[in-house]
Amino acid sequence: MPHIGAADSATPRLDSHKLAREHAELWKFIKYILVGMCGALPEVVVQMLLIRFLRGLPESRLPDFFFFNIIKANIPPRPGITVACLVYAFVLSTCVGQTIAFILNRKATFRADSNPALSSFLAIVVVIGIILFNGTVGPVVTGLIAKIPFLPEFWVSLLGKLLSMGLPMAWVYPVNRFVIHRQVKGKANAD
Repeated sequence: MPHIGAADSATPRLDSHKLAREHAELWKFIKYILVGMCGALPEVVVQMLLIRFLRGLPESRLPDFFFFNIIKANIPPRPGITVACLVYAFVLSTCVGQTIAFILNRKATFRADSNPALSSFLAIVVVIGIILFNGTVGPVVTGLIAKIPFLPEFWVSLLGKLLSMGLPMAWVYPVNRFVIHRQVKGKANAD
């Protein structure tokens, strides 16, 4: 009589450690996505709160700086919300989300042992690239979403933010994996 709970030898069993070793790069990408979600949630919350509280911020509060002008030039007008509010909400929330993702990805996903100062500098360069990319593409996407009839402003902001956060994934993951969070001691990282 077989022992209750004994695995049948004909039934394949999922071995998560073996799966992680055989598909290490896929597993890292999955962890990167999950860790990114941990940074994305506060990013979205911060943006929604800043839009709510900075709603009436006058345009004069936005400095005439090329970085802000690039973003400002691509933001379509939205009723009741100033461009200065949207620019500050976008930039500050992106910085919050990217900082959280950097800290978590450095050890949890990639187990990086490279110079933290160099990694931080490279991450700042990438975040500036993300902000410039999202500052030009994000408002266009949000403007297209805003044209959907009867869609409340909250959903326009939320969907625009989520889509603009997902678009740069094609180039941000490889840069994080092979440039920012690399391993210099050459140890194998199969998890």
